[in-house]
Amino acid sequence: MYDITVGDEYWISKLNGEQWEDMPANIVWNDLGIQIRAGSYHEFNCNLNLFGNFDEDEKYRITKKVYVNQKEYTLYADFTVN
Repeated sequence: MYDITVGDEYWISKLNGEQWEDMPANIVWNDLGIQIRAGSYHEFNCNLNLFGNFDEDEKYRITKKVYVNQKEYTLYADFTVN
């Protein structure tokens, strides 16, 4: 098992047809390296207000980069707003 390193930053995209488009945001992230030990977890809050207005029943995606064993991976989670 490997430790995971994450930062504060995340991105929100909106599905437009078949393409994901990043929602505009004017954000400056702290350059943190949060280390998550193997077998533990880390929770973070997403402030959707930073990304403007969300339309009901549209599809959105949060994107977060993580680092495992010095390799970068991108994680996605899709959601809708009701």
